[in-house]
Amino acid sequence: MADYNETFLGDLSDDISNPTAHEFYPGKLVLFPGSNVVTGSTTKRTTPANGGDEDRDFFVFDVPSGFTVDAIYLRSYQQTGGGNSYFALIEGNAFPANSIDNAQFPELAKEFKVSKLIDTDEVGGEQDLLDYKASAQFPSELGPNANPGQLDAGTYTAWYQETANPTTYSFDIRLKAPEGANFGQIQFDPSSFSVDEDAGTFNITLTRTGGTDGNVGVELRRFGGTATNLDDFSFHPATAIFEQGETEKTFTYSLLDDDLVEGDETAIFELVNPMGGVAIGSNNQATLTILDNDSPDVFRFEAEDLTLDTYLIEANEFASGGQLVSFRQASGRNGSVSTTFEGASDTYNVIVRYLDETDGTSTLDFKVNGGSVESWTLDKNLDSSGPSERAFTERLIRGVALQSGDLIAIESAKDRNEEARIDSIQVVPADRFYKFEAEDMLLGNYLIENNEFASGDRLISLRNAAGDTGTATTEFTGPTGVYDITVGYLDESDGEGELDLWVDGASTGRWSLDKDLGNNNPLEQTFVEREIRGVSLNNGSTMTIMGEQDSFEWARVDFLRIIPATTRI
Repeated sequence: MADYNETFLGDLSDDISNPTAHEFYPGKLVLFPGSNVVTGSTTKRTTPANGGDEDRDFFVFDVPSGFTVDAIYLRSYQQTGGGNSYFALIEGNAFPANSIDNAQFPELAKEFKVSKLIDTDEVGGEQDLLDYKASAQFPSELGPNANPGQLDAGTYTAWYQETANPTTYSFDIRLKAPEGANFGQIQFDPSSFSVDEDAGTFNITLTRTGGTDGNVGVELRRFGGTATNLDDFSFHPATAIFEQGETEKTFTYSLLDDDLVEGDETAIFELVNPMGGVAIGSNNQATLTILDNDSPDVFRFEAEDLTLDTYLIEANEFASGGQLVSFRQASGRNGSVSTTFEGASDTYNVIVRYLDETDGTSTLDFKVNGGSVESWTLDKNLDSSGPSERAFTERLIRGVALQSGDLIAIESAKDRNEEARIDSIQVVPADRFYKFEAEDMLLGNYLIENNEFASGDRLISLRNAAGDTGTATTEFTGPTGVYDITVGYLDESDGEGELDLWVDGASTGRWSLDKDLGNNNPLEQTFVEREIRGVSLNNGSTMTIMGEQDSFEWARVDFLRIIPATTRI
């Protein structure tokens, strides 16, 4: 059924020279075999226009070759205040423009197929408006083409108008298919295809095979997939209408190129609701693969995924990937982790996350293409002789020049029972590495406190503050994007304070300072970090740390570190 309803598709034209056409096929409404309902309304004009003060509706439709319209019924009719209306039909794309001139109407009406006053008497039953000889209101004005009984192949224009009061109406145009008509099937072709993320557009092609008789249609919808509509592509459902003889139809949609490293994503589409007797073929779904064109700005390498020499993989509940690498039970005391860097040539900051236990002084050496960049000894006093949460720490190596194809490695030497455990390596472009020292932020009740272990030798604390709560606020100065935020703070064992990071007035999640790090004081072993991943930041976003002290836990904060969101490499 190819229906037209003014409520959903807009008012039918009141311009006699420009009748309404189907939105997909300028020039005509498209009829499907069977019932085709046109629903509209007319409103009494308050000022004369187009030669009269009546509201009119004009629409044009097409009868395909070999098909006929064997009836037009008035299915519903209501006129406020009573009265009748006028319905006319002519072959061609429009009525003569002067047909609405009362003086010329009688002569022009001789070319009309139908010219009839209608009201509630024509509603219901089988009163065909194509055959009304017994009740014609204008017999002297009709020519030899009137009362056709059926409409053969061709284009026709209908004219409806009220004559006294506002009306609502619906016409049912019955299209009859020829005997043995073959409507065929519609399906996707191809049913699987891919396109680069930066291609700008993608095409969905439908084909009609096995028969092309009559006008038919099918609805094109999105079914699912991993890509997000309006973020990765722009899609809206459509009705695909194939005119008689038409075998292929292509829809073009926009792709939205972003800077996010997402991997390849998919969008799945489906065909539903076949119309006009056509079937849906076996390729009723199609999968589009959007090929990611973004290489990561930030590289996050889990140590267990790297090339290992001597090192063994070890499970650890506190490791970022649930695993790390260790010399424990290894065959030697020297080894390395390495990988080939595949990012753009640039200057980077490198963050090595590792464990520093108290049962030895092993060494780590970060190298590029075999040359040492920075080496250090695992000699922090974190009060743990095993791979516990308190033994995790990190090393920031600034200003490392890297090119695509460089070999990056950490070479290690074990000392006593210090297993030189490594968790992960992050490589961040130096110009996209943002660090905000807490003591430089706008403070509300927090006080600045010296501390030799803090990243800037100072931090903020609620010790000796005027109240139990405080804030530290700063503004993000980087480009809009999605970021991972690390909060550096202290978690002592003499209370359970709380911290919360707010971004643009919304909390990212409150947490308690309840780790068991074995010390009541702001020493090296009580410094910890919390990573909050996938935070959307705009240039100018406001970031606020909210702290609450408990007992002698002073909710101390050292810094905020912000890097573009990372994915595991």
